[in-house]
Amino acid sequence: MISATHKLLFSALLLFSGNFVARAQVSVAITDPQPGVTSTGHAWEGGLVQTWHVNIGDVVKKGDLVVSLEHVQQQHAFETAKLLAENRAPLESVMGDMKKKEAALDEGKDRFRRRQISEEQLQILEGDAEIARAQIKQTNLNIKLAHLNMDLAEKLLERRYIRSPINGTIVAISHSPGKNVGAGEAIVTVSDFSTLAVEVPLVGESLSGLETGDSLTVLTEGGGHRL
Repeated sequence: MISATHKLLFSALLLFSGNFVARAQVSVAITDPQPGVTSTGHAWEGGLVQTWHVNIGDVVKKGDLVVSLEHVQQQHAFETAKLLAENRAPLESVMGDMKKKEAALDEGKDRFRRRQISEEQLQILEGDAEIARAQIKQTNLNIKLAHLNMDLAEKLLERRYIRSPINGTIVAISHSPGKNVGAGEAIVTVSDFSTLAVEVPLVGESLSGLETGDSLTVLTEGGGHRL
């Protein structure tokens, strides 16, 4: 497990506002500030960790890629499915064949009216045109199926990627490249340090008059920075 430790040490002047104002000089050592939100990214399925795309301490956004599992087979399956789904050649071929069969049928109908061909010959032309139309329907169905296969392959490929579950900072990655991770196992921890929860010890007269819900301002030593 690789992780980051956050430490903060300061002396502060605490100013409480509300129905009562108290001023107290308190030295506060915060060695384990709790982030407002912490979340873990889990592996959808087991596999070999291939690449870290972040380092400890990096700031990430929700959905950013942080870790990739080995995915050669899934990548190949997706690319193959994508080629099949985007291949327009079969449809163009049957469309061209249908145009020829439709043109032949129109010509056959005209010749039949002039008694140049028999009814049986006309029926053959009608059958050829119907077959061509059926081939177009089948080809369109095949294209829809190819797109469904591509979508499925893309989803299976996406399961090999672990993304940040929240906006925040990378604080831990549990597996190094080359290590195996189990399905459902936590692999990265992200914390949002935009807000922190800390305990401030107050005693004696600093507590008198304070009520739940009173606001607090912290002024750090050596510059009066507000927190």
